[in-house]
Amino acid sequence: MTELELLVLNSIKKKHSCLEIMKLYNLTMEQLWNILLSLKNKGFSILRKYYYNGELVYEFDKLIKENHEYNNKIIMGKNESTFTAILIADTHIGGDNEDIKALDLVYNLCTHLGMHIIIHCGDFTDSFINGKNVDNFIGSQFEQIDRALKLYPCDPEILNFICLGNHDMYALSKGNQNLALAFENRRHDLIPIGWNSGRIQVKKDKILVGHKVNKKFPYENDESVIVMGHKHLLGYEFNKGKAIINVPAIVGFRKAILKLTLKLEKGYFTSGVVEEFTLGEGYNLSDLTKSNEIKFELEKESETRKRTLK
Repeated sequence: MTELELLVLNSIKKKHSCLEIMKLYNLTMEQLWNILLSLKNKGFSILRKYYYNGELVYEFDKLIKENHEYNNKIIMGKNESTFTAILIADTHIGGDNEDIKALDLVYNLCTHLGMHIIIHCGDFTDSFINGKNVDNFIGSQFEQIDRALKLYPCDPEILNFICLGNHDMYALSKGNQNLALAFENRRHDLIPIGWNSGRIQVKKDKILVGHKVNKKFPYENDESVIVMGHKHLLGYEFNKGKAIINVPAIVGFRKAILKLTLKLEKGYFTSGVVEEFTLGEGYNLSDLTKSNEIKFELEKESETRKRTLK
């Protein structure tokens, strides 16, 4: 055990945040994550708690669990009643349409707006379509994933909750490489919430995230806010108290970013606004154009839904 590893363990015991540990020992995010990976290999089980202000706090896991479940809870203050997040989808890193500069712009927008949460609706990497190298400009799956983890922007006050899509799944089904595990070990700010679908808990409510799901998917679940990738274009529907949003791609001929704002009462979503910003020819904030705004009201919580969401 190195002296630095002992110091980090002591900081975790004192409930220091990721940013506080970095400042205490003059570490970069990557250096801290490498130390935590070394501790994991030594047998330390360390959990992560995610806060609405972008804070990441580690704590020791002393429980013996039969099944691993993704920790998708965003912790908000008791008096906070507005939740905001940036929505993106289909980054296809490693494909010939990837646009890292657009991702840098997403981070600049978060900083400009004082936002800390990004929800990614799938196809983080391009991978291989049906196991074949069709349009990739990076021919190795391993190189694609390694490059994505290195080039995807990183900020100690911004968290990404990611639903892994069909392209991400090909890396596992065809190449035996698990992107969720790569996130867990190498990028603690990239948080996998599931394969093709996942949920993010906000207070007593949840946001349902999907990618390449069947047509019944939004209606078979109890969540009132549903965001989905895969189609590469903005779409929206209000049906029986549900707000169903198709998130546009940030690659291709029409690149766009969504800002989601949700109001909460007694811990549940009651209304929301989706704002679409399309990218111009440049990559400055001034090149973003607000192209759509969608407002919606949500039905009051039924007892059935409250029981389901607990």
